[in-house]
Amino acid sequence: MSNKGWPSSQKTTNQIYQTIQPLGAGKHGADVLPKAMSALSLIDLVPEATSGLDYIDLAGHSIKAGDMIRFTAGDLDRDEVAVSRVEPNRIYLSHKFETEILPADTFIPLRAVTLTIDKGGNLATSSGPIQFIKDGAAQQVLEDTITPANNAPLPVKLTGATGDINITAGDLNVQTSHVGANYDSQRIGDGTTELEIIPVTREAKVSDANAKSVLDALLVELALKADLTETQPVSLASSPLPTGAATETTLAAVLAKIIAAPATEAKQDSSITELQSILAKIIVAPATEAKQDTSITALGDILAKIIVAPATEAKQDTNITALGDILAKIIAAPATEAKQDAIIAALGSSDITVLDSSFTASPTVPTATRLATGVTVPALKKGTELEILTKAGDNFTAYDAVTGGNVIGRFTQAGGRLPVALTAATAIFLQSDTGADFTANDLTINLIGVDA
Repeated sequence: MSNKGWPSSQKTTNQIYQTIQPLGAGKHGADVLPKAMSALSLIDLVPEATSGLDYIDLAGHSIKAGDMIRFTAGDLDRDEVAVSRVEPNRIYLSHKFETEILPADTFIPLRAVTLTIDKGGNLATSSGPIQFIKDGAAQQVLEDTITPANNAPLPVKLTGATGDINITAGDLNVQTSHVGANYDSQRIGDGTTELEIIPVTREAKVSDANAKSVLDALLVELALKADLTETQPVSLASSPLPTGAATETTLAAVLAKIIAAPATEAKQDSSITELQSILAKIIVAPATEAKQDTSITALGDILAKIIVAPATEAKQDTNITALGDILAKIIAAPATEAKQDAIIAALGSSDITVLDSSFTASPTVPTATRLATGVTVPALKKGTELEILTKAGDNFTAYDAVTGGNVIGRFTQAGGRLPVALTAATAIFLQSDTGADFTANDLTINLIGVDA
């Protein structure tokens, strides 16, 4: 009875039968020959994106049925599966995975070979031919003595920061032997005559006649220079002058200017006249103590004003609060291009006029109460600017109602003009930030606007 089954629990192929193997004289057993897997590629292969659960698409592959696939990266890293059948561009597997095989699931193909031993049971191994990766493909090292162009030697290189370093003898163009016809001893010459070496003393040969002629000329020159009674040769052709030294050219230029415009008695008289005029002005209006007193008085007045109404921390806090309110309004309703266009249209189509004015006259308003008199936006108008002229010397706030109103804006001690957007019938009232009453003619309120 034969055993049969499937290579994977997924049962993607037909059942296969177990084979038996002779074990010696008259004995048989299950085929358990020792097998080992040999890689068919030195580089990882990449599945195409059209691969599925139990097949790999790979154009031009050389894998056969019965080979093994070992994944080397991706989610299937180190998984191994048998090849059930193949097509020219597709490899069918004997196992179906839960997810499709992706290009990231690289693999190498393996093929089984039987391990070989000698008659003593020792495993016989061989390293096989040496291979290396050349331009992304496996290349076996080859030596072809018949056709050297077919050689594929194992590359041995020195590589630096800018690339490979070439150290071949042909590039260096030197000989490595000191003997024979191609010795590399250095020859010194002018292209025609070479320097000769005395063999015994290993000294360079020189011409006695030429050396003596040169030496005699040098001795004569030194003898003349050493005799102080003789005239010594000196050249000033390139002698440097100290910084600022006058040269013949400079002196000639100075002389030319003096000749062209010499100093005259008339020019000296003109200088004397100018000096006398300056002296006369000083005598007529000299600096006096009275003028200095006037300047001191003016400075004293400025100091007195600073003393009467100095800047205080409270005033600074009020200014900070006012600036904070302005910033909040800008953040809440920032200027936009549409708003600017609307303002430009309003300014272009309507005349800006003073809609209403109010002058205070000794109001009897209690402390910390809003001013009862104010200005109101007339019908069919809209307020665009609120102008306050004041002598009160205090900061105050504008509201849109007598009590419980909204803040329209804040004014400093000097008053000012505040852009507003007020509709018809809006009443404007003021309140001192310190709660002090206003006195007669302290305030002038002008409401400026355009047609609604």
